Amino acid sequence: MALDFNMEQAKSILDQGVGQAQELIGDPSKISDLLVQLEAKLKEIPVIGESVSDIPLMVSMVKSYITKEYSAVSPKVIALLVSAFLYLVKRKDLISDSIPVVGYADDIAVMGLALKLCQPELAAFSAWRENGGERLADPEVPAETPAEAPADMTKVNDFLTAAGTFFLATVDGSQPKLRPLGAHYLLDGRLMFGVGDFKDVYKQLKANPRTEIVACKPDGHWMRYTGKAVFETDPKYEAAALEASPNLKGIYNEQTGYHMMMFHLEEASAVEIAVMGEGVSLL
Repeated sequence: MALDFNMEQAKSILDQGVGQAQELIGDPSKISDLLVQLEAKLKEIPVIGESVSDIPLMVSMVKSYITKEYSAVSPKVIALLVSAFLYLVKRKDLISDSIPVVGYADDIAVMGLALKLCQPELAAFSAWRENGGERLADPEVPAETPAEAPADMTKVNDFLTAAGTFFLATVDGSQPKLRPLGAHYLLDGRLMFGVGDFKDVYKQLKANPRTEIVACKPDGHWMRYTGKAVFETDPKYEAAALEASPNLKGIYNEQTGYHMMMFHLEEASAVEIAVMGEGVSLL
């Protein structure tokens, strides 16, 4: 491998491996075998651990995606990461590995590029994992942000807090879609939620704002919160949400160009339902 191995070569390698990676993703056992080989390979390459310290995070996101613990990431991103893993495990060096920095320069370039291309998704996964998995920290509203809310809205907010994770439903054409959320905010007396402007959920809510949120508490009580998503136009709401959930600033910032689009539900109703009981209106 030449000493001037560059990013163009690294991108070509990643692109070439995507097809094989997509095939592997459909077979969890093969992905598991690849990750075992990868872990063994990384032990042989001490320099890469210092150069690309987020490789364990990349591996963890792929594992969580394959086991269906985490689905808030595009299959294309997972394929890109698996392509990088394939190269690291299966490539044939043209320079002896007895010269570590040179022999592994291509490994570092390929993994570094994969990390760079997938950084926003990895930041989102890291936030998800650090807050317990399928849950973002339930934030405290900053003191400078008005947070007084009607009692019934507070009940809905408290239920979501107790549940931790809740699910937001949209429609993509004729196909229902669900995704787990965890963050919610009482701002200016309204219960608000945020979604990325680069995500399909935002496009789906804009096309059809009718939505429903479902949450379940550990005691078995569950809530159905139904209404019409209305997006806020004042940027102060995004700013307040990011101050309340600073772990999301790694995704929504000037460098990525991504924005958290804040919305609340209008024409809304909320019903708490016991496992063997009747529903009680909260809103």
